[in-house]
Amino acid sequence: MKRIISMLTVTALVLIAVILVAGCTSGPATTPVSKGDAISLLAEQEFQNNNLHAAARLFTLAQENYTAAGNTAAALNARDRASIARMMVLEYPYNRSQIEEIINARFPDIPADRKASLLPCDQSPCIERDGEKSVNQQVK
Repeated sequence: MKRIISMLTVTALVLIAVILVAGCTSGPATTPVSKGDAISLLAEQEFQNNNLHAAARLFTLAQENYTAAGNTAAALNARDRASIARMMVLEYPYNRSQIEEIINARFPDIPADRKASLLPCDQSPCIERDGEKSVNQQVK
């Protein structure tokens, strides 16, 4: 009788140990990431790094993937984020080097130090965009 109780106890302990080990070793449940989510994450990173052209393209691609998957809410969010990136590019259409090229082409006789003083960011609105300062100037 003692032998049966001890065998049942050992069996129960082994079974409990197996259950605990199986529960502890299985990783956390991972939810699959959709292609739209992956692209949207990349777009957000580009947006945070002020690479607005790349962010707008990636958000548009994410919107297309969300639309194809039938995720309307995420598609609308991606569309809105792409629009924000595009508006920032449109508001600041020229980066500093482009403005300097335009000034040099149109006003070749102005001294270089005078040209440099035309676009200081402390006097003109500027943002960091696509790796360079961008100026809010309308060049005609």
